[in-house]
Amino acid sequence: MQKWLCHKTLKARNETVVMTLKRHDAVAGLDAFVKHIYASLFLWIVKLLNCSLTTGKSDAVNFIGILDIYGFEMFEENSFEQFCINYANEKLQQQFNQHVFKLEQTEYIKEEITWSFIDFYDNQPCIDLIEKKMGIIDLLDEQCRMNRGTDENWVQILYKEHSDCQHFEQPRTGTDQFVIVHYADKVSYLCHGFIAKNLDSVNESHINLLRTSTLPQAGEAFTELEGGTITSPKKVPKNLQRRNTTSTLTKKRTVGAQFKTSLNLLMDALTTTVPHFIRAFRGEVARKRFLQVKYRRKSKDHNRITD
Repeated sequence: MQKWLCHKTLKARNETVVMTLKRHDAVAGLDAFVKHIYASLFLWIVKLLNCSLTTGKSDAVNFIGILDIYGFEMFEENSFEQFCINYANEKLQQQFNQHVFKLEQTEYIKEEITWSFIDFYDNQPCIDLIEKKMGIIDLLDEQCRMNRGTDENWVQILYKEHSDCQHFEQPRTGTDQFVIVHYADKVSYLCHGFIAKNLDSVNESHINLLRTSTLPQAGEAFTELEGGTITSPKKVPKNLQRRNTTSTLTKKRTVGAQFKTSLNLLMDALTTTVPHFIRAFRGEVARKRFLQVKYRRKSKDHNRITD
């Protein structure tokens, strides 16, 4: 283990060369390795649980799920992690609006109920900015596929492609940041590290060590889930089968692409259920309470919601 944390192999046509890693490359490789272990074990545990809960008695799958919604994040410096979390928030907010406002008001019209129409905020343009073709994730993946792709080049392409988008802004100072106008607030993202985090490359030697582990559970988890593949339970509702129920997340797929696929599967599941929403605010310290009140008011302003 110690050897392959500090070295890597390069395969040529007729030989294999072992190279010593620089310190920052070794640290980055260790971080990616730890994340891979966590993700693989998580998927393995989920598969075991799904298999144990599958009765096989009916074609229908009835379940009660609890979704702990991501908290909207906005720090002094925001990176790839905050981008993914806030992207998920945009999708979940859209689902909330769709259920609470659009569908309910459609039902009111059908039942000829008199009420005052609520004009709610539509965040689809912001979602399109992030996930559509030539959107932020697509352009990031394109830079990741290039041998000399850099965070700085990626941001310059974003400036060029989305300069006329109302949900995208270029800061007045600096060329290493971009701003997304989310439904809750504007968030400035620092580009440094986006490509490395999106690739999250794992040394093949590390993977081989896990596969050959003497621990039975480890060998099973990392061999069966090679490349991050997990199979859903045997019985899947027909209304969820329009997407492939087996998510094959190979090492060639970026973190952003995996996150987008996983999020869309979650949204598919949510649209086939009857949701109930619980709003909760944790006031651990005065500063957190202030930020929560500020966020709550901002969200209300954007969505034109009043108590």
